[in-house]
This record gives sequence, structure tokens and C-alpha cells, in this order.
Amino acid sequence: LGEAVLTPHPGEAARLLGCDTATVQHDRIGAALMLARRTGTVVVLKGSGTVVADAQGHWAINDSGGPVLATAGTGDVLAGIVGALAAQLPLPRAACLGVWLHGAAGDTQARASGSVGTPAAGFAERLPEVWSALLADNGIDAGGTANDVDAGVSANNVDAGVSSLASRRR
Repeated sequence: LGEAVLTPHPGEAARLLGCDTATVQHDRIGAALMLARRTGTVVVLKGSGTVVADAQGHWAINDSGGPVLATAGTGDVLAGIVGALAAQLPLPRAACLGVWLHGAAGDTQARASGSVGTPAAGFAERLPEVWSALLADNGIDAGGTANDVDAGVSANNVDAGVSSLASRRR
């Protein structure tokens, strides 16, 4: 597939891998890596502890988000965020940052209105707030770009769920 990001939930990943969902859930990192290698893509295996993996064997686990994201349409919001960031960053970094932003928007929405029943648009509406906080936390001016955030997070050695895929390899 080349330069692409797949964003399956565990059931979709199981179908693509020819196994059952329990097998995927038993080894989420291994399943994401296997799917990334088979397809030559970056894989975002959604769910609790979303895994981002690439075909070279690098992986990261996201620490933001939660059950509030288990709502129809939130995967579409995630794909849009990653796609927008991919215009500015290498695909694996765009996926890591996009997954973290998506989860952080979900966390912010959950604190504001509760953890269930929020339409996907509610998360999208939280993105400017989350982006501004990420810039401020890393000492970046309000007009900062994804490249600024990527460099700032790396320079400050701030993980915040935006860890480099290169930090872990299997």
C-alpha cells in the first residue's frame, strides 16, 4: 500500500490478519506490527492503549483517550487529524501525534460533559483547545505548526503520548 495509515479496531484487524479478535487483543503490539509489516503501512490499532506501529518494527502506545471515544464517527475524526498532520510530518510521527491529540480531545470532552453519549463532533470541537494546551506546555508560540510541536516535544523530552516510534522496536 505504500505511504498509508490503516486505523482498524481489533475486529477489523483480526479480519485483515485472518485470526479472531481475542488473538489480536492478547498481543495488540504484535498484531499491529504484523499488520504493518504485511501491508507496508503505518497501523493505528484503536482501542484501550491505542498502538501505532510501522513496517520497520517500531511501535508506540498512546496514553490519552478512553471509553468516551467508543462512539460512531470518532475514527473518522482520527483519520482527518492524522491526514492533516501528514501534510507536515513524516507519516509515523503524524500518526503518533494525531492519535494523542484525538485521545486528549476525548479526555477534554469527557471532563466537560461526561464519558458517554458524546457525538464525534464534540471531540472535533475540542481540538483547538487541546492544540493550544500542547503548544503552551512545550513553550511554543500560539501560531505553532505540527513541525514546531514535533521538535518541541522531542527537544523537551516530553513524552505526553507523542513518543517516537523509534523509541521501541520489536
